[in-house]
Formats: sequence, C-alpha cells, structure tokens
Amino acid sequence: MSPQIRNIVLEATDPQALASFYADLLDLQVLRRPPDWMVIGHEGRYPRLAFDPVSEGYQPPRWRDPANPPQVHLHISVPDRTATEAWLPERGATWLEEDSDGHLWADPAGHPFCLAEDRGHEPRITTIVFDCADPARLAAFYAELLDMRPLEPAGDGIGRDDSPTLRFAQVADYRPPRWPDPAYPQQAHLDLQVDDQQAVTEHALRLGATRLPDMGGDAPVMADPAGHPFCVCPVYTPKIKKMYDDAWSVWVDELRAIDPALTRAGGVCGDWTIHDVVGHVQAYARWRLVQLRGAFAHRAPTQQEIDGPRDPWPEAVPNTTEARNAAIRTAGLNLTWEQLLEEAEWIRQQTLSFLDTLDENLIDARVGFAPFWEPTFADDPRNIEGLMVRRLDEIPEAEQPLPVWRFVQPDEPDKHMTEHLDQIRGWLARQNAQ
Repeated sequence: MSPQIRNIVLEATDPQALASFYADLLDLQVLRRPPDWMVIGHEGRYPRLAFDPVSEGYQPPRWRDPANPPQVHLHISVPDRTATEAWLPERGATWLEEDSDGHLWADPAGHPFCLAEDRGHEPRITTIVFDCADPARLAAFYAELLDMRPLEPAGDGIGRDDSPTLRFAQVADYRPPRWPDPAYPQQAHLDLQVDDQQAVTEHALRLGATRLPDMGGDAPVMADPAGHPFCVCPVYTPKIKKMYDDAWSVWVDELRAIDPALTRAGGVCGDWTIHDVVGHVQAYARWRLVQLRGAFAHRAPTQQEIDGPRDPWPEAVPNTTEARNAAIRTAGLNLTWEQLLEEAEWIRQQTLSFLDTLDENLIDARVGFAPFWEPTFADDPRNIEGLMVRRLDEIPEAEQPLPVWRFVQPDEPDKHMTEHLDQIRGWLARQNAQ
C-alpha cells in the first residue's frame, strides 16, 4: 500500500476550541479527545484533522507576513459559501482577501484557509498547499513518496483519488520551519500512514528528506526538502493486537499456574472463589467481544456468538450490578476449571480474529455499553435488532464510550482484569503463608 495521509495536524494554543471550529465548518465528528489527542473526522475515512498544543514561544501565522508565514494552508469547499461565511466571524474567523481560488479567511488560531463553493458535494478539504522556494522540486518529492500524479493543467498540483490535492506555492524569501523550534513553527504537518516504516523512511531520505530529532512516540519525524515536517506512522492494528495479546496472556498464564484444587474455595472476593472470579472476568470479556462485532456488523449478535462454549445465560436479568454478577456466577457453576481455561483461549483467538477483520481506519471508531436488558431501551427504535453496542452517533445514550483500540483491551476503562487478578494473587499468597 502506498503511504496515505492519515491526519492533517494543525498547531493551536487551544486545540479543543480549534477542533470545534473545524468540526462545525466541515461537519466532522470528534473521534478522539484529551487526555488522549484531539482528532476530528468522518468515522472510517482519511484524512482526519488533528490538533497539536504548542509550546511556549510559539508564533502564530500571519497572512502575508514573511516573518510569520502560514507554511501550510487548506482549501475547503462547502455547499453554500454565503451561509457559511455568515457565521464565521462569530466563531473567531477573520476575513483576509479574495483571490482566484476563493475567499481567504484565517481560522481562530490564525491558520489561513481558502473557502470555495461546491453545491454538489458535502463540506470537505480539497487541497493542501505548501509554501516553498522550489515548487517543482517539492511536487516531485511528494509525487514519488505518495504515489501521486500531476493534475491538469500541468504544474497545478498532484493528487490521487483517495486524497486531497497537494499544491505548492512559491514564496519569495521563503522562511522554512525549524521543528521543534517554536520561533520557526511548522504551523501544520502531515501524518503519513505506512505499512513499512523503515522502507518508507529510507525512501524519503533518498528523495531528499531529512530526519528530525526523535521526540518519543512510534512515528519517526522527517522534513521534506522545503523543511515541512511529516510523521511516518505505522499501521496500528498489529500494535493493538499485541497490546491485547500481551495483557490477556498474563491472565491466561497465571490461571494455568493455579492448582485446580484451590479454585473452589471461597474468600477471594467476598465469598467468591477463584472459579467465580475467573468466570466473571471472562464473561465481561466475551460481552465486549460480541458487542464490538455487533457494532460493526450492523446486526444483533447470535446466541452462539454471545455464549461461545458456554451454556446459555439466564434471561430477564434485572439491570443492577448485583443481579448481573449473580447471574454470571450462577451460569459458571457447572463449568470445570479446564473449561474456563479453554474459554480464556477462545476469547483470545476470537478477539484477535475480530481485529484482523477490522479496517485500520476504524480503530478510532467509538463504541460504548448500552443497557440492552432494560425494556425501555429494547423498545427504542434506534436500538436496531436489539444491538448491545452501537457507534455513538447512532445511540448517543451508550455508556462509557471508548475508541475500539481501547475498548478491546481487557483492562479498560477501569482496570477490571487487573483488580480481580490482584485479588486472586493475594488470596493465593495467603494460602501459601498458612
């Protein structure tokens, strides 16, 4: 796969406020928010817009000020420019000028953008424009790096079907960014998603890029021949799979080391046994898995998907924590210890298989628990075929929303697995001390 633009990242003193502005302008969803990262976009589509907080000494861009150049600006089209421009000043945007491409504005952080009208299309970013001293050289660099072709008329940018057009503006006395120096800010940069970071990094260096200081994280930072930074980001699904497998392997390995003769003695968590606690943790892990499947299949899970290797669970369980946990405990009483270990492996394999089927650009899709057992919820017309979990734009009442990459982890959002594993460890330690 050729590298693709995953994120267009804008610098801002107030990332959340700037994200809100662009979410309204482009009709985008919030996909991630602090303390994680501020990202907006359309679920399952690239590129998205992301927002980086700036360091002390940052200089915002000023249009036509060579000492504080914009470095990068966007062309945006909307179905009704007049209606859009009516509210832009209220939201902190500033009119700049009009040119052949459209009306130039500055967003609340000072980043210029060109606003055009396209009545036949939803709001969208059509073009990313880079300031530079040598447009031909920079166009050749990105055309080769991103597998883009020249657009007609010749010299008017490069592009491909799944990406905004890239254009390159020649600037007299061009003043390149010097990342990470806040006195020479980048203002904006691209995150490129790649299959092979090392191969793409080496290819970029051969094309004239330079390696920038390593600031941590998992994405090398490069600068194009004009000095604009870009990040070489990995495909994240393998990393998410490893995070899950590492966490679940700790659980499975510790269970296999326990003497089965100790698993039916009470006192681990109240009067619960190790057997009860393990069944409880794995029940919620299975719930999360089938909920994820249902959210992306747009259908209710089957009974077999819910039950896995178990017998069916009791029906009509009241919507209280105590009642649900009691039902989980009762449902697991007839299982042997070996069956619980087999279930743990089944959960692992089924979860990894699910992640293999999920498109990379849906890793950030948000899902949450929904109280599917309540009659009022079951009768809600938005609860399509009784789905237990839906994307939040379909069922806003979903509880504890998390992106998939976190939702799939067994300890999210409240260290559930770790808490119960610590209880098991503590009980075993007390038995050994007697």
